[in-house]
Formats: sequence, C-alpha cells, structure tokens
Amino acid sequence: MTRADWSQFKRACEDSFKNGENSVDDDVDIMYEDMVQKIISAAEKCIPRTRPKCRQKRLPYWNKNCRDAVYARNRARNKMNKNRTQENVEAYRKLKGVAQKTMKDAACFHWRDFCSTLLKKMNGLYTSNKPQHLVCEGSKIESDEEKANLFADNFVNVSSSENYSSGFKMHRFLAEKQGERNLPSENSESSDIDNSLNDRFSYHELKRAIKESKRNSSPGEDKITYDMLQHLPRRALQRLLFLYNSAWQKGCIPQAWKHSIIIPVLKMGKNKEDISSYRPISLTNTIGKIMEKLVANRLRHYLETNSLLTNVQTGFRKGRGTVDHLIRLQDTINKYNLNRGYTVAVFIDFKSAYDMLSHDVLKGKLKKLGLTGEIYQYIDNFLTGRTIQVQVGNKFSKVLDINNGTPQGSVISPLLLLIMINDLHLG
Repeated sequence: MTRADWSQFKRACEDSFKNGENSVDDDVDIMYEDMVQKIISAAEKCIPRTRPKCRQKRLPYWNKNCRDAVYARNRARNKMNKNRTQENVEAYRKLKGVAQKTMKDAACFHWRDFCSTLLKKMNGLYTSNKPQHLVCEGSKIESDEEKANLFADNFVNVSSSENYSSGFKMHRFLAEKQGERNLPSENSESSDIDNSLNDRFSYHELKRAIKESKRNSSPGEDKITYDMLQHLPRRALQRLLFLYNSAWQKGCIPQAWKHSIIIPVLKMGKNKEDISSYRPISLTNTIGKIMEKLVANRLRHYLETNSLLTNVQTGFRKGRGTVDHLIRLQDTINKYNLNRGYTVAVFIDFKSAYDMLSHDVLKGKLKKLGLTGEIYQYIDNFLTGRTIQVQVGNKFSKVLDINNGTPQGSVISPLLLLIMINDLHLG
C-alpha cells in the first residue's frame, strides 16, 4: 500500500460514485455489490498489486507522508539558499521540523507494527506456511481441497449442538423458552431509556469508526482494505453511510457480511499432523466490519451510561481489566490471613464460550436490557445465517452453516458475551 496513489484513487472513486449517483437500489445486497465494484475498479487503476523493484534500499518506515514532507523541506531550503530573507529562513526551519516529526512518527508506527508481528510469530499466531499434511484416522491427507474440507467439518463441529450433554440440552431448552417470552413483538418500539440508540448513523460516527479501524488487518473476500476505506472521498462515504442506514432500518444485512474465510494457523509447539493443533483465523469483509464497529460503539455507550453491566464484570470494558480482580483477590487473601482466616477461590474456564453461545437465550436477555427496535433486529440478523469456508493454499472448502455462537474476531462479539453472562453472579 506504500506505493498506492491515493490522490488518484480518490479522484477515481469520486468519478465512479458520481456517475452512478442515480443507480441506488433498495436491495442492500445489490447496493453492496455496486459499492465493491466501484472501489475495486478505482483500486486497480491506482494501487499496484506487486511491489516494484527498486535499485536503492529504502528505509522500512518510508511512506508518502515522509516523501512529501522532505520534498517540501528541500524546496524551502533551495528557496532560502537563493534568497536568504528572514521569511525564507523561518519557512525552512518550520518545514524542517515538520519533516523531522513526520519521519519520527512513521518510524515509531513501523516499530510498533514490527513488534506486534514479531510477538504474533513468537506466540504462534502468525505463519506463512500452509498445513503440509494431516493425519485423519490413520491415513494421510495431502490434497489442499481435502484438508480444507476436513478443517471446515472440524470447525463446524466445535459449535455443534451435539457437544451438549442431555442434561444441558434440557436446561438450554428451558432457558430458550424463557427467552422466547421476552422477545419483542413486530411493533415493539425502542427503549425509553435511550431513544437515540436506534437513530440513523451519522457521518461523524462513520468517520470515527473508519479512523479506529486497524490498518494492517487482512481483507475479506471482497479484497477491500481499511486503507481504501480511509481514503474514500466524501461522496463515496455518503453512499456507504446510506448503505449502512438502509441495512439498519430494514434489519437486513448483506449475506456477504455474514460469510467468513477461515485460515487454519498452527498453534505454537503443537503437532502439525493433528487437526486439533490449528486455530481458525477468520477473515470477513471490512465494509461489514465497519458497521459492526458502528453498532458496537452505540451498544457499549448504552450499556455503560445506563449501568446495565454488573460491577463485578471487568473484562472487555474500557478502563477495566483482569488486573482489577487480581488486586481484589490479593486484598481479600491478605485481609483473611491477618485475621487467621481462609480464602477459597473457584476458577471457571469457559470452553468454547463464543462458539457455543445460544442465540435464543441471548435474544431474551437483550429484551430484558431494553434493547429492541433496529439494534435488536441487527443483532438477530447478524447472528443467523452465518457461513464459513476454509482456505488452504489456493483451494477452498465447501460452504457450511454455523448454527451457534458469535463470530470470533468481531468487535461486537465480546459485548454480546458480556450480556450473556451478565447475570451469572446472581445464580
């Protein structure tokens, strides 16, 4: 992306969305496909797919901002050398400082990114090698397509209802029935606590969500990156906002946003031939993930400002963390030790917490918290009808349905898990 001509990309997008201004369709899937086609068309003209050869080794952090800042500084220096006036001297010194700060910031950003990548490699979260061969029931699987289908079946089985015991199935059935009584009716209105929760998204919210996105995340099936979204012109962003608000008000999101490409990555120190040694890394479309960010920002604000989350829950919350409970536990132990007492602690590990989350039970708890209207419809549609495909090399598995759980890697999934376990301390 460092060789991309973003100025030309903006102009190309401006022309594409201007020419198709009157071709807006009511179907969100058609609107989404039209947007993807326009963005990709502009990207193909302005963003090189391969890295060009360069004779001189460039600094690893060098980018367009550094190049522009140095160019402006050099022009000011040449102008000062030709005519050394006080005004030219001050202009040169100012642009020299700007160039130094720009290069320093770029170097810091590159270093943080490098350390993050290095840490992922050390933890086994990053590898460029695909699974060489797998062993299933005593026989070797070497075909990429067979490996992809084997992985797909395994990942789907993780969230299968068959993993439940008969006793738990009965307990879940009763909980889901209780949740169905709390489901909103078709004519239910939004919560009286905060009516703005279901308002249309604003341009400011969209800009903030795009700005907060991770620049180095891999794109989904549509090949649109966060860099592309961050460089879209205002006209394209307004069209994107129209798409989000249409999906929001209709309670229906494009099916492409609910499809994930799964990359199996070997866990650190695990057997390469064992299928259970691989963790799934999910790639979804960035345009859909931006809407998830929009909804997550509103949902988090609603839960926190109305104090709907229990105070004993510290995970996934701003300004809180697991250290809070460690300090609380240490304080309790010290207090009872000083009084010659005992402290008993019980630690519970939720296995497949995201994978096995019940949709019906969750929807009942959403209703209890006053989450109705558009946000309820979005979450309901977001969870249902999800599909996955596993990629190994250049081969893809068959498309499989996911019936339980929330997608890992989504910014809204931790909030839904918090809602699911919010009343756990009452039991």
